[in-house]
This record gives sequence, structure tokens and C-alpha cells, in this order.
Amino acid sequence: MIAVRNLWISMIWDRKMSSRLGVILEPFKRNGDYSPPWGIPTAADFQSLERRYGCRFPPSYREYCEVHAATVPLGDNAFMWATASPKEDAYASLETAIIGARVWRIPSHFVPFWEDEGNFYCFDTRTVSADGEFPIIFWDHDDPQGSAKAKPEFASFVEWLLDRLKQFNHRR
Repeated sequence: MIAVRNLWISMIWDRKMSSRLGVILEPFKRNGDYSPPWGIPTAADFQSLERRYGCRFPPSYREYCEVHAATVPLGDNAFMWATASPKEDAYASLETAIIGARVWRIPSHFVPFWEDEGNFYCFDTRTVSADGEFPIIFWDHDDPQGSAKAKPEFASFVEWLLDRLKQFNHRR
């Protein structure tokens, strides 16, 4: 059932949103290749993590990582990558972030994708929009009780990404 649902979400994303994300990110594109040293993740990388840890990632996040990350850099070392090795590149590993979040006892419905000193931006997978997107919460390790009740800071990964890109470009 989950596989059918994920296929349905992917089809909706492909038809409605994929071209939109490319258009939205166009002003932030840079010349050159900004691929991380461990490579750009593939759908298989995300499927493997989803299978092993029972988590889900929104279509916009997967598309950014798989398609746009090489030309639209975040300029942020706290972003986690599905292809970074938990053993060799733990500081950038999405798998390490998922494991770390569970060690911090972050509820499993909060799926991290950004981590800095024990603080996480997470997808709140309890709520899914019609196009398969999840709201984003900030988990503050200094306030785990408050973070457990956190209200979404961003409606979607695209909203979070645009905020980060604007901050990065403002600093340049």
C-alpha cells in the first residue's frame, strides 16, 4: 500500500511540481558543478533510507537533491546528504542525522534533513499536503519538550529552501 501511495505522490509531483521547482530555483543557479564530493543522490538512495528507517521524504526535497543541488548550492554545511557515508562523512550524512535524531529521542515522525550541533530541521510526516509535501519544524535540543509540540516553521521544503537560499545570497 505504501509503495502504491509513494508512486502516486511521485506521479503527481512529476506532473505538477517538477517543472515549477526548476523555475523557482532558476534565479539561484550558479555556473559550475557544486555536487558534494560523495555525489548526487539518486531515487534508489532515498528508497534505501526510507526502507531501512521507515521514514518518508517529500518530492520537492528529493528533486532538489537529485536534480538541482549541483547547480543551486545551499552554502550550508548543516544540510544532510543521502549519499554521504555515515562512517567517513558523518557530519554530512542523512543516515547519521536520522540515527542521531533517534538518539536525541526525537519522535520518528520528525525526519531530519539538516543538523547543526544537535538542532534539527525536520519534516513533520504526520501531515502531508495534496502534493506529498510535509511541513518543516525546528527541533531545538535545548528545549526538547517544546520542540515536541513545535508548530511548523515552514509549510514545505520549497519554502524552507527559498528562505535558506535568500539568506545565503544576502551574505554573499
